[in-house]
Amino acid sequence: MVSQLGTLLSRRKRAEAVETEGIITSLERDFTVYVNHRPIYSSVEYRYRDRRGNWLTRRVAQMNSDLIARAGWRVGATVKVRYPTGDPEDGVIAA
Repeated sequence: MVSQLGTLLSRRKRAEAVETEGIITSLERDFTVYVNHRPIYSSVEYRYRDRRGNWLTRRVAQMNSDLIARAGWRVGATVKVRYPTGDPEDGVIAA
């Protein structure tokens, strides 16, 4: 029952989320973890505007480097960002 409630709340949050366009402002390799002599994580920083027009900046410290490469992200690339209606500072890059 608890997991069903959690799933229901997650769906509700996604349905109530605001989607906006963001811009990648920084991509940096994280050289602390290697697999097959390659760093597997990168940090990503991005900016986006909330409904009021305020710029917000978020940073993901460890994102899979292969995911970034497959998406073709570069500094200046645009991405979809979603945030909860009442909490624009909690924006995440939408898949």
